[in-house]
Amino acid sequence: LSDPTTYAEITAYWGVGLCKKEDAPAFINSKATALNGKYPVNPSGGMESRGEPFGATGMLQIAEVIWQMRGLCGKRQVAGPPKVGFTQIAGGWQDMKSEDAACATAIFKS
Repeated sequence: LSDPTTYAEITAYWGVGLCKKEDAPAFINSKATALNGKYPVNPSGGMESRGEPFGATGMLQIAEVIWQMRGLCGKRQVAGPPKVGFTQIAGGWQDMKSEDAACATAIFKS
């Protein structure tokens, strides 16, 4: 999920339907997004750990999902390996209300 900031990742949880906005604190505390959780999110550490290379961020997410599905991720490997992967990237500003101007998702199945 798009995570240039911690808050952006959290808002992405309800934006893609992993939880309702009001349930976000409980969802986070459930560790559902941990490496071995029900919905592992950003096992590479996401943009917060690798930076945000504009233009390449979405491709890095896609590469990570493909590597995960192929079982090539070593210590950050999701158990399985997974048969389905999902990416979401958002950015730009429509107005000063911090709404994303663009969003793209991709779903992969092996």
